[in-house]
Amino acid sequence: MPFQPRKMPSWIAICGKISIMVILSLLIISCSENEYTEILVAGGGTSGVAAGIRAARMGVSTVIIGEHEWLGGMLTSAGVSATDGNYNLPGVSGENSGRPLRPGTRGDSLLRTGWVSNILFEPSAGNQIFTAMAEAEPGLEVVGNATVTRVKRIRNKWRITVSRGDRQVRYYAKILIDATELGDIAAMCGVEYDLGMDSRHDTGEEIAPEREMISSRI
Repeated sequence: MPFQPRKMPSWIAICGKISIMVILSLLIISCSENEYTEILVAGGGTSGVAAGIRAARMGVSTVIIGEHEWLGGMLTSAGVSATDGNYNLPGVSGENSGRPLRPGTRGDSLLRTGWVSNILFEPSAGNQIFTAMAEAEPGLEVVGNATVTRVKRIRNKWRITVSRGDRQVRYYAKILIDATELGDIAAMCGVEYDLGMDSRHDTGEEIAPEREMISSRI
């Protein structure tokens, strides 16, 4: 009579599967790093850089998470290096349009090269300026080539999951600032938003359509 292997009881098989799942979960958690900061800014564009620098100058530990290698967003990475400002503009943007630009572009005359704006510069020069300004703040850390994949509110803090290549880092922050260009973080938090165009009666803009053209509400 041939040997007949006995079937494993179902409860043993279930326990084995649960054990494997627990082990895998622990491995995933162990591969994730935990970082702590007071403020996390999601987005390395101009608004994100301005928010991060300002927060750091107020003495608050701050992290900027940028999707690209360069800082500045559309102003640098997309090559739209024409600011709607002037040399008397105060604040962080005034720092960009004044003294810091001149050494890299060899004088004011080379900035005044277009009719769109009086302040034009090479995209790489803009990135160098933003990077230098960020590096000058000891309480500011910039993480590039990274993407926020998940956010969750836990008691009085935010847990922000960030992917950077094959690394996954969990940041814990008291304040989370959405500086993405399309409100990605707000969407992750469940904030309702419209896709389309509002009516001129809602916005007061003459060039807006007479009636709203909303394709969907989410």
